[in-house]
Amino acid sequence: DLLVASVLFLLLGLALTCVVAGLNVLSGQTSFDLSALFADLQDPTNVFAYGWLIAMVFSTIAPTAAHILISLLAIQGVIWRSWREPLANWVAKTPHDPVMCVMAPLAVAVTWMLPLIALGLIVWGFWLSLGFLVTGFLKGYLGVLTSLAQALGVAG
Repeated sequence: DLLVASVLFLLLGLALTCVVAGLNVLSGQTSFDLSALFADLQDPTNVFAYGWLIAMVFSTIAPTAAHILISLLAIQGVIWRSWREPLANWVAKTPHDPVMCVMAPLAVAVTWMLPLIALGLIVWGFWLSLGFLVTGFLKGYLGVLTSLAQALGVAG
């Protein structure tokens, strides 16, 4: 899923670069200066000046994270069957036992939070161990877009 999302994201970036180049040619002027954008993105202090770009990247990463979360929730439903049976019994006892009225929802909430915590730990562990690959990939991605923009004549 992540590999397909990465390829689609690269194709989206290439298409956007071509569209901006086409707009610059059709208008006869520089509608959007890709040279400045690519130069600013290579300087880490300027990255957050492009909030719209971060929003675009996040909008493509969010569905991938949602797929991972759904997978973790599905695994939770299978792996922890021994945990779910006592929880189901607690939920069944809630109409008759005031303690279970508190314990059952709390236990169910904790059980459903575990996949969210697992997702956070997976992302954190991935970043700690392979974050350098992500930054290298992003630099390569920016290099491909810069090369395309230079070939189209819209970036210096």
